[in-house]
Amino acid sequence: MAHRLSDGFYQVGLSHHRTSRSSLKRRIGFFTTRFGDLLYYIGLVVERTVHRTDRRIRKTFVKITRAVWNGLKAVARFFARFAITAANDIVHPFVKAVTGIRNFFQLVKYTKDWSAGKRRRALKGFFTDGWKRNKGAVGRFFNHLLPIVGAGVLVFTVYSLVHLNFGLDVTYNGQHIG
Repeated sequence: MAHRLSDGFYQVGLSHHRTSRSSLKRRIGFFTTRFGDLLYYIGLVVERTVHRTDRRIRKTFVKITRAVWNGLKAVARFFARFAITAANDIVHPFVKAVTGIRNFFQLVKYTKDWSAGKRRRALKGFFTDGWKRNKGAVGRFFNHLLPIVGAGVLVFTVYSLVHLNFGLDVTYNGQHIG
């Protein structure tokens, strides 16, 4: 009796018992190989997924850390620039005032021999020109100074109110309850 094999050849002379045994081995081998491949694939997919998830978590953590760090740098940069600008705007009018006073005395000394009308026009031009050039400095000075003063007044008011003693007098039908 001839049996056809998987490779297309025929096997001749084997008993039915041997062929059924080898066929059973082949079937079991087929399923165990496929099942092993399936387990290998599942393990590979799980391993890749865990690896990718771990990588994504690390990348997300790095992105969040960078974003927080850049945000903190931006906030620090803002406050540093604000402090420098506020200090310059607060000090600048005084520096300009000292320079202006020095220039005023130099102008008075320079115009000492001039006539009164010419001297008055020169001084008027000095103050008019100075105001035109520096009127923004006064506004900037108060733009930085007033919020600081307001914060101080708020702190003082809250501190004063917190330390006050309050009493409550409740009267009902002419009797003092509390």
